[in-house]
Amino acid sequence: MQINRVLRNTFSLFTGKAASHALTAIFNIYLTRALGKEFYGDFTGALSWIVMFSIVAEYGLGTLMTRIVAREPERSDELFWNSVILKTFCSILAVALAIGALVLRDLLGFGAGGEDLTLIALFCLFLFANAWYMSMAAILRGHQDNHLEAALFLIGKVLYVALGFGTLCFAKCGLDVKTRLMAVYFALGAFVPLVLGTIALRLRYKLGLPKPSLKVIMEMLTQGWQFFTIMFTSTLHLKFDHVLLWWFGFKAQLGVYGAAYNLVLIPLFLTNSFTESMYPALASSKEAGEEDFWQRVMISLRWIGCLGFPFLFWATLEAPRILDLVYGKEFVEGALALQILIWGQGLDLFCPFFGHVLYVKEKERKVFFINLASLIGNILSNVILIYFLCLRRDNDPTLAPIASALSMVVSLSIMFIGYVISFAEFGRAKASLLALARPAILAIITLPVVFLIKPYVPVYLTWLVYGIVFISLALALKIIRLQDYKRF
Repeated sequence: MQINRVLRNTFSLFTGKAASHALTAIFNIYLTRALGKEFYGDFTGALSWIVMFSIVAEYGLGTLMTRIVAREPERSDELFWNSVILKTFCSILAVALAIGALVLRDLLGFGAGGEDLTLIALFCLFLFANAWYMSMAAILRGHQDNHLEAALFLIGKVLYVALGFGTLCFAKCGLDVKTRLMAVYFALGAFVPLVLGTIALRLRYKLGLPKPSLKVIMEMLTQGWQFFTIMFTSTLHLKFDHVLLWWFGFKAQLGVYGAAYNLVLIPLFLTNSFTESMYPALASSKEAGEEDFWQRVMISLRWIGCLGFPFLFWATLEAPRILDLVYGKEFVEGALALQILIWGQGLDLFCPFFGHVLYVKEKERKVFFINLASLIGNILSNVILIYFLCLRRDNDPTLAPIASALSMVVSLSIMFIGYVISFAEFGRAKASLLALARPAILAIITLPVVFLIKPYVPVYLTWLVYGIVFISLALALKIIRLQDYKRF
C-alpha cells in the first residue's frame, strides 16, 4: 500500500529538518554566547550579504525544477546537469557582484566600512555549494523523496555543528579566526550533502553523465527568471534589515537583533516543512477538481495556523524571560525588538504557503509583484526609521533593532494583505481568512493559561502547558483533525 504522500513528506521533512534546525538553533545559542554581540553581528551580517547574492547563483531554478520533475520525472537527468552548468556561471557572477559592491562602496566612502573581506570570501564557498545542492534537492522533491533530502540536510547540519562546537570549545585562537572558520564549516555543511546527494541521484534515478544542452539551459533561463525575481525580492526583503545594520557598522546591535530573529525563525521551520511538502503534492493534483483543490488548501491553512499562532502569542508574553534563558542578560535589551519582530516575521508563517498555492495556479507574476511591493515597503521603512532613529541622533545605534523590527512588520503586512487580495481572484479571500481566524481565536482564548502559571513555573513549562491545552482543544473542536491527511 502506498503511503500517503503529504503525510510521508510532511513527517519526513519535519523530523529531518526539525532535528536539523533544532540542532542548529541550540548551536546558534552557543555561537552567540561564544562570539559575543560584536563578532556574532559581523558573522550574521556577512552571511546575510552573501545569502542575498546566493539567489543570483541559484537563479530560482529550485522551484521550477521541482514543478517540472513532479510532472515529467523522466527529465531529471537533463535538468540536473544543465542546471549545475548554468548555476556555475551564475555563481561566478554572484561572487563578483558581492565582493565588487563592497570594494566600490569602500572606494566611494559610503557606509561604515571595516567589514572582514576574508570572512565574506569564505562565505562565497557556501554560495557555490548551496547553488548546486539546491539542484539536487529539487530533483528529490520533484520525485517526492523528501525523506532523502531531509536526511542529507541533517547530515550537513550535524557536520557544521560538530566542527563548530569543536572549534569554539577547544581551538586556541582569536574570535576573529573562529568566526572565519565558522564560515568554512558553513560551506562544508552544503558541500558534503551535495556530494552524497549526487551519488544518491545516480543510484536511485540512474542519473547519467553530464550532457550539456543549450536548449535545456535556454529553457531554464527563460522560465526561471520569474522564480528568480520572486526569490530575489523575497530574500532581499528578509535580509535587507540585517545588511543595513551591518552596512552602517551597528554590529553589536545586529548581534542582538540577529539573536531575536533566530528565535522567531523556530516556528517557521515547522510550517515551512509543511509548505515544502505540500507544493509537489498540490502541483501533481491540480487536476483533481477546483472545489476539491481549495478544500485541501483551507485544511492546510488551518494546520499552519495551529502550528504558528500559539507560539506567536506565547513568545510575545514571555520575550524577556526567553532571551534571558537562551542568551543571557546582556541580550534582554532586545526584548521589545523581539516582541515587535514576532508579529512582523510571524506573518511569514503564512505567506510562503499562499505563494506556493499561486505557483500551482501558475500566477508567478502576481507573486512577484506582491513580493516587490513588500520589498519596497521594507527598504523605505528601514531607511527612514534607521535615519530618524539612529543616524540623525549622532549614529546612536540604541534603537536600531527596534527600527528593523518595525520595518519587518510593515513589509510583511503588505505581503500578507497582497496574498489575501490575490485569493479574491478565485473567490477564496474570505475563506482563507476564516481558516486562519479559528486557530487565532483559540490561541487568544487559551492565552490566560500562560498568565495563570507564569509566576510559578519556568518559561519552557509555560510553553509546554499552553501548547498541550491549545492542541487538545483544537482537536476537540475539530479545527484540525488527525484524519485530515486522507483528503490528499
